[in-house]
Amino acid sequence: MYAQNVHIKEKGAIAERKNNKCKKKGMIYIMDKIAGVIAHELGVKEFQVQNTIKLIDDGNTIPFIARYRKEATGGLSDEVLRNLNDRLTYLRNLNKRKEEISKSIEEQAMIGSYFQSLDHLITLHQRKCDELKKMKKYMLQNMFI
Repeated sequence: MYAQNVHIKEKGAIAERKNNKCKKKGMIYIMDKIAGVIAHELGVKEFQVQNTIKLIDDGNTIPFIARYRKEATGGLSDEVLRNLNDRLTYLRNLNKRKEEISKSIEEQAMIGSYFQSLDHLITLHQRKCDELKKMKKYMLQNMFI
């Protein structure tokens, strides 16, 4: 029914939703992108989805929106509103998970470079230790001659 592989976030574009306002970071608004995806999937207009998202974010329940906010949603039915809410939750969680994975990959790269430099440092100290052992052996041999 729904497209499972939906690309929501373009590279370098992040947006946060606070107090019903999207903060622009990069070139797109994530919320507008999510609204566009949901509108396309449900076959409704984007303004209907955006208004419904605002109402949901304000804490209104789906039954309340369906009964008393038809003018804001453009007359969306209870079933469409529930599907919209489910899809909104899914896409927001998906976006959050993508960001977590991205951060995790960056952290893993940093840890990998740290271990690489640590390995290099161990190799240098091992060489120095080998040289000192050779020097010790040479000095012990020359001490009793």
